[in-house]
Amino acid sequence: MNKQFNKNPFNKTTRGLEYYKKLQVFAEQELDNRFEDLALFIRNVILEKDTPKSLPHELSKYDLIVLVPVDKKFPNRWSITPNIECCTQIYNDKDSKSITVEKFLSAPIIQYKNELYTLQNFVFAIAYSGSIHWQPSFEANQPNLNQLYNDVICEISETSLRLIHDISRCLVAAYKGIFEKFDGNNDGYSDIMSRQPMIVNNGQLIEDGYGDPTLLFNHSYLQIPIAEQVNYGIRICLELQMLNTLQQGFIFVYGNRHQKNISLSCEHNLKFLIFKTFSQNRTSLNKTIKVPVNVDMFQKPFTIEMALYKNGYLSISINEYLQHCEKIPTNFSIYNGKLITGANLDGEKFGNFLCSVESIEAIDTLNIIHTIFMSGVRRLSRFDGLQLPPDIIKRPARR
Repeated sequence: MNKQFNKNPFNKTTRGLEYYKKLQVFAEQELDNRFEDLALFIRNVILEKDTPKSLPHELSKYDLIVLVPVDKKFPNRWSITPNIECCTQIYNDKDSKSITVEKFLSAPIIQYKNELYTLQNFVFAIAYSGSIHWQPSFEANQPNLNQLYNDVICEISETSLRLIHDISRCLVAAYKGIFEKFDGNNDGYSDIMSRQPMIVNNGQLIEDGYGDPTLLFNHSYLQIPIAEQVNYGIRICLELQMLNTLQQGFIFVYGNRHQKNISLSCEHNLKFLIFKTFSQNRTSLNKTIKVPVNVDMFQKPFTIEMALYKNGYLSISINEYLQHCEKIPTNFSIYNGKLITGANLDGEKFGNFLCSVESIEAIDTLNIIHTIFMSGVRRLSRFDGLQLPPDIIKRPARR
């Protein structure tokens, strides 16, 4: 079989890649004659979700979360003139918070007289009036952008120029990890700085119960895009160590908020590991399997496995031994989505645990394993070619 399972899911010919590179140059060199690069980026990279093979379409396909780092006080406005209030700092690489792209674009950064203008209004006012003379097409019932340009932007031109560069830096930082994946980087790390799991605490490597390096998930997550694999089941394995500092949280979820496919998840509390399958359309696919937590799980690492086979068999194992196996009424195939470790699909509810290794594998109709993704803090071994029926008791998972 020549099928390549661990290839990068992103297509280098995706429309939008060139806009990022131009915006990166504009932001880094603080150019003052390429304002259109920012407007083109927002239009072609963020807003065109319904355009096939565009970057927004690709990101939507895998349901990846993009957060924008902004100044802690954003979008606070300050009085610039008697009639103009404006947010004067948007980018801050030392004291920042993270917000969604949607909240970033819709933030009211300017007030002129009694009218509020969003960040997107600000950028497009320059594009419509002062840079490339677009015809407005993205905003229904939008405010008077000619007035914004002539009466505000031209009036506070130095502040406007600084804000344009600030906005560009924010978007370059937000999309950096995503574009590295398009360039072939398939590492398992968080694209969002504020959501990265910790490997060092107080100058010391974080260690598990065996004294080996590990990652601490606490208000952090990794998200891994998973491309469609028709007629293949999925196997998700992690090497964990429990912490007793959080009553309940998420270990991982495989799913896609934009689709109605069955999702797989594992949650934790101080008494159980809670494995779930969930479908919005078919309640018969909703299953909850609780595996009791023991003292050893808080003292040293252990492995968990959740596998859903093509024929609907669901297998759960702990420390390489089968704990639960049942058939659910589904004909499953791996679909376009993501595995998010450390949080729910929204990236808003978190878990608290140590994790050294995670892997995603495809399972063919002969129950043979094929690696899609592996990441860990040590050199890892693969199980490609291993035949693993859903009901076999001993299930290799430790790398």
